[in-house]
Amino acid sequence: MNEDNMAGSEGNDAEDISGSNAAEGNLLQEEQTGEGAARGGRNLWKYIVILVLVLAAGIPGAYYAYKYFERSDPAYYTQHMTMGFENFRVGRYDAAVEEFKNASKANPESFDANYGLALASLRMKKPEEAVAYFEKALKISPDRQDARYSLGVTYQKLGRMERALAEYHKVAELNPRAFQVYNNAGIIYTQMGNYQRAVQAFEVAIKIKPDYFQTYFNLGKAYESQGKPALAAKQYQYVIKQTSKKPETANIAKAAEERLAALNVAKGK
Repeated sequence: MNEDNMAGSEGNDAEDISGSNAAEGNLLQEEQTGEGAARGGRNLWKYIVILVLVLAAGIPGAYYAYKYFERSDPAYYTQHMTMGFENFRVGRYDAAVEEFKNASKANPESFDANYGLALASLRMKKPEEAVAYFEKALKISPDRQDARYSLGVTYQKLGRMERALAEYHKVAELNPRAFQVYNNAGIIYTQMGNYQRAVQAFEVAIKIKPDYFQTYFNLGKAYESQGKPALAAKQYQYVIKQTSKKPETANIAKAAEERLAALNVAKGK
């Protein structure tokens, strides 16, 4: 997952379905030459068994046999993953969930199927379900920092701050340059009233990525909460200087101007 997609002062969802390692490497690529012939041989035996069951057990037995063979075919998993990604891409999240569920049934050890279910659940405003799918995905691939970061963000939005911090800590162990986890941890520490740790977290984030100006703004708010208006004002002034002339950072510039004006008003009283 792209680093910028993980960033966010209040904890963005980092939802980028394309970040799931292209569906376990080469999911959407054509199968290797020769596999189609092998699959054809498997299909022939499948239909022979189904025919026998039709003669011996009738239609119900044949139907269940067909479903068994269908789900055991590697192409079944691939097809449902492909349709899941496509439905997710165009915003049909309900349909994406169904496809990813079918893929997960075909391959219960698929990280991508569970990760897709988690991301689709987030888009559908079902964070509790997303947590369950993220946790399942991470049991399969515990070193996937994109999924672990997204789980931390989801915990943070649900107000489970200690759980969020635990996930951010694991992400930092996997990738010490993941500035987003320090930024988000700083926000949590500020909300907890642990301003010293908040300042430390923000300073680490700034050291890693000095051009992510949202962190300076967050640091300013931590200083405000700590009762250090002069230090807060310094951060807001820096943000304004660096962002006020850039359309893409106009919102953060405006927010810093408002905080600085409020400090000046408080100072004048």
